[in-house]
This record gives sequence, structure tokens and C-alpha cells, in this order.
Amino acid sequence: RPFQYVGRMALTNYISHTIVTLLVFGLLFKNDYLAPLWVGPLFCISFYTLQIFISRWWLSRYQYGPLEYIWRLGTYGKMMPLKKKSKVS
Repeated sequence: RPFQYVGRMALTNYISHTIVTLLVFGLLFKNDYLAPLWVGPLFCISFYTLQIFISRWWLSRYQYGPLEYIWRLGTYGKMMPLKKKSKVS
């Protein structure tokens, strides 16, 4: 079930994972320092776990991820509500 949140924000998670990974391994681990092989998989698994929690938190408040919303704006050509409607008891 936790993967459904990540899947609903697939574009946002893919782009953010790519940017963060490039920044971490491009800036922190430059050519003068060769990271051990286990660092890459550990980083990716840790960051993906973080994305699960962030995606769940985001989708509890909003209907779409930020990049998914921008994608829909371009596709449909009109503004749509981003925030979830509050449930009234």
C-alpha cells in the first residue's frame, strides 16, 4: 500500500530522486573521492524510503504531486483544484 503514494507522484519522485542523486554524488563525491560501492544502493534505498513518507504526507493534503499538477495544467490547459476538499462530518 505505501507504494501507491509514490506511484501517484511518480514524475515528481523520479525528477527529485534524479536531481538529489546528481547533487549528492556530483558535489559531495567528486572525482578526488571514490565512494565505496555500498554507498550508492544504501543512498537510493534510504532516499526512496523518505519519498514514501513525503508522498504520503503530500497526498494527504493535495490531490496531485507538484509536477503532476503542472503536467495536468499543460495537458488540459486549465486550472484545476490542487488541494483536497476537506471532509465535513
